[in-house]
Amino acid sequence: MQYIISRWGNGISVGLIGNPEEIETNAALAHNLFKAPFFEDRFNGRLNFSSCHKFYKFLLYKHSFPIMMKSNCLMRQAMKMNRKNMKDEIRFDNFMTKVQKSGPRYSIGTHNDGDFNNQFED
Repeated sequence: MQYIISRWGNGISVGLIGNPEEIETNAALAHNLFKAPFFEDRFNGRLNFSSCHKFYKFLLYKHSFPIMMKSNCLMRQAMKMNRKNMKDEIRFDNFMTKVQKSGPRYSIGTHNDGDFNNQFED
């Protein structure tokens, strides 16, 4: 699983790259812990967090819960075991500002000219 972090507004937007099952579980965990909204518009999915601190906390919980259950240890010990693994998964790229600066997309053929199935032509 790869995470791409971008600053966006007052918080951050995190692009998710991975298989659909992992993304679905990440989205559910982020929503349950921090009420983070999930969008499917960029990459394999995108999560919005209010700060980097909340995102790092999400990652610590995500990696630490399984180890805590398996080895019956404290949260602090599980966090120490996983800090090295987390650094390999994170990349920084301001993809949201690039998206904002790109021109508008035009959808050809989706414009409704107002006929609404009437028998006459405009």
